[in-house]
Amino acid sequence: MTYSQVHYFLMIESSRSFSHAAEELFISQSSLSKQIKALEDELGVQLFIRTSSKVELTSAGNHFLEFAKKSRSDYLELIDKLSMMDTQKVCSVKVGTLPLLAPYRLLGKIARFQETNDNIHLDLLEREQQEIIYLIDNYMLDLAIARTDYLDTDKYDVMPLIDDDLAVACSLSSPLAKLGKVKLSQLKDEKFILLDQKSTIHRLCIDACRKSGFSPNVKFTISRHEPLLAMVELGLGITLFPRRLLMDEPGLRLAIVELEVPVVSGVAIIRRKDKKMSLGAERFFNTFPTA
Repeated sequence: MTYSQVHYFLMIESSRSFSHAAEELFISQSSLSKQIKALEDELGVQLFIRTSSKVELTSAGNHFLEFAKKSRSDYLELIDKLSMMDTQKVCSVKVGTLPLLAPYRLLGKIARFQETNDNIHLDLLEREQQEIIYLIDNYMLDLAIARTDYLDTDKYDVMPLIDDDLAVACSLSSPLAKLGKVKLSQLKDEKFILLDQKSTIHRLCIDACRKSGFSPNVKFTISRHEPLLAMVELGLGITLFPRRLLMDEPGLRLAIVELEVPVVSGVAIIRRKDKKMSLGAERFFNTFPTA
């Protein structure tokens, strides 16, 4: 058994696809399959059930998963300790982030942190919330910049960065555009366009509307905010969206209306409490917010 085989196994388990894992690993699918077959032959068990549409772990694969996660964690900790013996060697920190660094003015902080920590290499991976949480839960990230609204604080340490309230975005021709503030209950007859279910904002919007006594009439869901806001501009519906992200879209002709009772979404740097941090990750977690 090699560490590469363990890493390949974890990549397939994460993506639930041999082809997607091969793309991420920059190897051919046939080479990846051969490595997993060799691992299965050595262990004497089948690790994956392969079908035409998906890949699932066998019961033996689930047992091996725990070993693989611990092995990777131990390996990365060892590499970090060894690298710190050489003060000139660069330490790598893998950080997952939502696509909000630019609108939330976090890129400048990252640049300032990098200027004063030139022996720390930041590997930034931009993904949606659901995937970021999966990756950090499976020890594939050191840290994450993510929304905290539904986060289990028993599992994570949280370093708050930004709170952003949701606002109503609508077309300039909408009757709502003439209002200064609205109650959520006033939106019960509106058509909604929301980010898809992988987004924390989607869940936050649904829950806020239900607390106001109605289930929103969601006509469209979409994974990216640029086309979503373009659809709102065309009058196809309204949306609830973080205000600071809306203000970062000056090219769009939208009306932005406040909610009378604020609905707030928090963004923070998070880390798993049960994962030992490298010195580089520890420094980023503790100094980045004030960098």
